[in-house]
Parts: sequence; structure tokens; C-alpha cells
Amino acid sequence: MEAILFLIGIQELGRGIMDFDRDEKMNLIHLGTLCVLSQFGYYTKAKEPDRDNWPIYQQNYERELPVGEEQEQLIKNGIITYFETKNLLN
Repeated sequence: MEAILFLIGIQELGRGIMDFDRDEKMNLIHLGTLCVLSQFGYYTKAKEPDRDNWPIYQQNYERELPVGEEQEQLIKNGIITYFETKNLLN
């Protein structure tokens, strides 16, 4: 699942495939996770990126994020939804 979130992170960063250091890879997985969870209203993408041109996501504290297996299932469903909305599964 982390590999798919990594690829989503790369897609959302918009810089294409390049060499990333370990920290950047972890940040890309995190970015992919935030992007997927934003589809369900847990995060909102800011209009402007940060100073390094990375997308910023803000947590919606009105929605309680599930934990454990429930969160994992939510992320899996979000991955499928992400690829469907990007027309990558058709």
C-alpha cells in the first residue's frame, strides 16, 4: 500500500519521476495519504503550496479520523477512488 501512496504522492507533487532521498520518499507517502483522505473530507488541500512548492493539506478537525484497520480500509477505498476519478482504472 505504501508503494501506491508513494506513486500518488509523486503524481500530486507534479514533478515526475526523479531521485528522492529517504525523507522525500516518506513525505511523498504522507502526501499520497493526505490526498487520498482528502476525498472523504478529512483534509483540505490549500490553494497555495509551501515555499518548496509542495502541496499543503490541512486537517478538518470536525471529522474524527478513524484509526487502525478502519483507517487502513478507508485508505484502500480512497486509493481506488483516486484512480477512478483520475480515469486511470478505465
